[in-house]
Amino acid sequence: MRCNIAAQGSSWDNATFFDFNHDVQEEGGIGWMSHLYDFTLSAEDRSALSESISFQCTNGCINISAPKNIQLTYPCIFRMYSLDGRLIKSSTFGSSEEMNSKPISLSGILPGISLGTVEDGNGRSMSGKIFQY
Repeated sequence: MRCNIAAQGSSWDNATFFDFNHDVQEEGGIGWMSHLYDFTLSAEDRSALSESISFQCTNGCINISAPKNIQLTYPCIFRMYSLDGRLIKSSTFGSSEEMNSKPISLSGILPGISLGTVEDGNGRSMSGKIFQY
């Protein structure tokens, strides 16, 4: 004997939140959608690191700026990713002076928006958008 547990037509596996007869819940069962949920996007501590890094594109180069009050462990690795996640460029910096003063050439990279990350020697990461025109 064959048992088919899947129902045809509308069933629990494709249920909707419509309440056409107004006999289920006053707000139609979707009241949970009005709650302001605060989802965590990362398991890491959300410190000021992400807000502290900046990437500026000028004269065909990227300049990285990190405030001096951010204590990074060197060497740091800069990585540039396309929006589909492909690694475009990487570079290593041995000191804060080198990172803040050594521009990274964008030769051969098409203009657009990409993602830049800087990871320090302890594995802490900072990231931001890179706008190349």
